[in-house]
Amino acid sequence: MKAIKIFFLFVTILEIATSSYASDNSKSKNKKSRKSEKLRRLPPPVNMHPQQAKGRSQQSQAQTLQQAQAQTLQQVIQKSKREHEEQQQFEKILKHTREKSEREYKEQQEQAQKQEQAQKQEQAQKQQQAQKQQQAQKQQQAQKQEQAQKQQQAQAQTLQQVIQQSKREYEEQQLAQVQTQQTDAPFFKTAIFGGSKKKFWEKNDSNMSKIIPWNTFEAEKRKAQNLFRDCSLESNQGQNKMFVRIPGFNDGSCLWSHLGIAPEDMINIMISCVFTLSKNFEDPQSRGDFFQEVFEIIDVLDPSGKLTSQKASNIMQKGSKDDAGLDIAKQFNLLKDNIFQLCKSWSSAVEKHGGRMVETAQAVTAFRPPNGSTFFQEVSQHLKVNIEIFTGKIAKGSLPSPITSSRVFKCQGAQHWLYLLQDSEELGTHYDVLLEKGKPVSKAIIEEMNSFLNK
Repeated sequence: MKAIKIFFLFVTILEIATSSYASDNSKSKNKKSRKSEKLRRLPPPVNMHPQQAKGRSQQSQAQTLQQAQAQTLQQVIQKSKREHEEQQQFEKILKHTREKSEREYKEQQEQAQKQEQAQKQEQAQKQQQAQKQQQAQKQQQAQKQEQAQKQQQAQAQTLQQVIQQSKREYEEQQLAQVQTQQTDAPFFKTAIFGGSKKKFWEKNDSNMSKIIPWNTFEAEKRKAQNLFRDCSLESNQGQNKMFVRIPGFNDGSCLWSHLGIAPEDMINIMISCVFTLSKNFEDPQSRGDFFQEVFEIIDVLDPSGKLTSQKASNIMQKGSKDDAGLDIAKQFNLLKDNIFQLCKSWSSAVEKHGGRMVETAQAVTAFRPPNGSTFFQEVSQHLKVNIEIFTGKIAKGSLPSPITSSRVFKCQGAQHWLYLLQDSEELGTHYDVLLEKGKPVSKAIIEEMNSFLNK
């Protein structure tokens, strides 16, 4: 851009100089013509002979003309010389300006080339650096991938070793369990129940520890496939678990068999239950929470109402709840005072009738364990196992539906669980036992199942 501006400046100066030179020439010619005109108009000399005067006048005019011409020529020469010098000076200036412009243009071109070369070098350096960085990143990524692969391979090897070790340990443990189980049968008691001998395999910690693998149970289950049903139930802890339902006896002995507690031991549990209820029932603030359980225990241990003056169910129909509560409290005190005598009578009735329904003069009753939470908590402590009871409608040959709730009774330090399913339509008189799918099965439950199948 700077070179172009200098070129236009040079052209402008040249045009100005040319126009000035033409103007000066025109002015010089005009001056010469005016001077010749003045010389021609001069008057002739006086007092001379006309011819002399004329000759002298002509001579004078000729001299004047010569002088004027000489002066004019001299002026023209000087002016031409001056103009020539000016022209030379102008040409020098023009040459200097052109040379300067050319030099500056060359310098600009050289500087532009240098800048372009510098930019190219800088770009080349940046590209080289970028290539080096990319190569370094690729090398790092390759190293990381290689390290990750090595770590994965090491982890896979370690995991494989752990799996193999766990598998060996599991197989050894299973073998040891099978060997132990083959020589370790569950403990049972025999008692007179309903007029005949009956075996009771108590589901305590010891018997629940004596197990068989699940696949062994599956083989046994296939022999009576139509009696067992799979069901998915949600526990009290919010977990869905798959169970196999094993039906219980229909003669009123289902809960007796599932718990496996012999009558002589059941009496001790009932006595503990009465005294525990007594402590809770004496507190006015908590009495209402245990009202139903107290009513039930009176009905279970003294269904005829011989020792408690009247049957609790009749008192409930008399009047208000407060009056009935006072009467039941009195009856419960009588029950507690005569607990040993009542338990002896109850035990005799169990030996005679078992869990069957019996019609008496007052009502129809059955000698079965109660369903209250206090009772099952006492059972959990006696067995040293945890108990979870699901409640729902049990249709024969189908899944339980719907499951309305579950109750959990825990014993501190217990490792085993006993799962029961209570029929909501039987008012707690019928229970089935549940086995968690895929888990080892207690031999005591297997013995009870075989007893149910008459094996």
